[in-house]
Amino acid sequence: MDSPIFSSDHATAPEWAVAKGFFAELVNVTRSKVRWPGAGESGGGLGGMDKEDREAYDRWRRDAGEVIVCA
Repeated sequence: MDSPIFSSDHATAPEWAVAKGFFAELVNVTRSKVRWPGAGESGGGLGGMDKEDREAYDRWRRDAGEVIVCA
């Protein structure tokens, strides 16, 4: 945190523009990957997943959300 980058103006410093662009891309990619697969219309459950798969996917989604919040 002693780096001069952290003390530079977030609105005008080019380093922060790069960091903001990178973070925005990270959020966009993560958001696309945490959506439920499929429309949930198949007979086998939401997105064609069984109960165990849905629970595992739900846990993964929460973990991915924590990555975004903590980044």
